[in-house]
Amino acid sequence: MLFNSLDYLIFLPLVVVAFYLIPNRFRWMLLLAASYYFYMCWKWQYIFLILISTMVDFYAGIQIAKTPDKKKKRWFLLMSLFVNLGFLFYFKYLNFFTENTAMLLSQFNIFTDFTYYDILLPVGISFYTFQTLSYTIDVYQGKAEPETHLGYFALYVSYFPQLVAGPIERSVRLIPQLKREPNVTSDDIRYAVNKILLGFFKKVVVADTVSQYINLVYANVDGTTGTQLYMAAFLFSVQLFADFSGYTDIAIGSARLMGVRLMENFKRPNWQENHSAYWANWHISLTSWIRDYIYIPLARLNKSKGALMLWSVLILVIIGFWHGANWTFIMFGLTNGLVMLTQRLIRNTKFAIAMRSNKITHELQKYLNLNILCLEAVYFRSVDIDMAHNILWKIFTEFNFSISEVLSLYKSEFLMAVFVSLLLWTTVLFNNKLKFKYNWAYVTTMLFLIIFLGQDLKNQFVYFQF
Repeated sequence: MLFNSLDYLIFLPLVVVAFYLIPNRFRWMLLLAASYYFYMCWKWQYIFLILISTMVDFYAGIQIAKTPDKKKKRWFLLMSLFVNLGFLFYFKYLNFFTENTAMLLSQFNIFTDFTYYDILLPVGISFYTFQTLSYTIDVYQGKAEPETHLGYFALYVSYFPQLVAGPIERSVRLIPQLKREPNVTSDDIRYAVNKILLGFFKKVVVADTVSQYINLVYANVDGTTGTQLYMAAFLFSVQLFADFSGYTDIAIGSARLMGVRLMENFKRPNWQENHSAYWANWHISLTSWIRDYIYIPLARLNKSKGALMLWSVLILVIIGFWHGANWTFIMFGLTNGLVMLTQRLIRNTKFAIAMRSNKITHELQKYLNLNILCLEAVYFRSVDIDMAHNILWKIFTEFNFSISEVLSLYKSEFLMAVFVSLLLWTTVLFNNKLKFKYNWAYVTTMLFLIIFLGQDLKNQFVYFQF
């Protein structure tokens, strides 16, 4: 079930109304049933993966907490890691490693028959796997108490607003909210409605409109110029942000209707002075997860300057590979990591300090950083490495700023993409609470834009494939 579908527009109000009609002690049953139904709308068989992960981690958490022997605690933790990461590896990475192992062996004249397994990637597996793993790791480290109510734990793993594409919530934050009596005020309802409308605007008006131009350009790389490819790369940053943050806005708004406050996943990431600031404000629930459970343990192993630099690059590669089993995602993470490292090395030079001290040059620095991010995202959007390198080569060798050249191909799609991107830019003026003097004007405007400019494409969200 897609957020941007009529099904969800019927499903959500029904769940919310039923939620308030029944006593609080029964609400977890309603939400759990709704969450399982929500997920089963894609492929009902894959609900068993969530059930297995839920049972394994529920059992592991209780055993870790009550077992005094550290060695036994570690075995229960390893059981959780093995099951969850085993599912993730099989469904997402098995073909990638099998294929690349066969290619590597062939270089030594060892030939194997590579068998491609036609495996459908379960929607949201990367998200709920990380969410449930954070629970067992936190219990093991003594940062969280084990949940003894199977129903609430199952709901934590599968809570439908953030099940498919996050935010990746920690148990200490989400489970208590699911248990307590919701105290929903009129401000909460207003904020939730405004947030959901903003999410729909970002998705169906901005992301889906911009994607039409990008898809045309990427489908005709040989027939487009470096200038057009640059424009597509730049607009892809708009699509990616609007698509993913749009999903998060709908998730946050949906949960707020029932008194649950999900974490913000984006804090205006694209307009930052360097990659470190970008990744600190982009997909915050993932980057903070990687920091807490991978980077910090690695830093404890070796805190030397060289090691910390290596770990910084490594976690960006891991983030890239988390997105998909393709060398393009590895290169996406690697280029981000190397640029981030370079920026850190020159950060305290006189030139860099002078750039930051002047308001104009500081803004230019943010614009330069955005352009670098757009070029790196070519790997993210490309089908393979050769395609990415072909696009980058054409951008660097054929680029010339010519309006007539940009408009010579897919003119109407490009102009619409620019127009909705400018509309998206105006949303930076909104306050964090989405509180407006005339809220009816905001609601009316958003509904008008969604109805008359929204694309009825029923495109799934980009991050559903991860």
